[in-house]
Amino acid sequence: MQRVRLHVAANGEIWVISTCKSCGQEARHLAADAILGPIACDSCGHAMDIKGATIEAVEGARESRSRGASQIAD
Repeated sequence: MQRVRLHVAANGEIWVISTCKSCGQEARHLAADAILGPIACDSCGHAMDIKGATIEAVEGARESRSRGASQIAD
């Protein structure tokens, strides 16, 4: 499965940063677009299916945020 990183912009938009398996270039796409279907690499046009990786990254961020909040409350 493809790995992605998340970036939250100052305006609240969530971006997914991924590396194309075909050409190796790093690209940023809106997370909302990434979960709708394959994303084309900006450099070579290769279709990247990063839906599953995006969902996992968002879920992981939510879980770590929840753990941090519970540690502060304790």
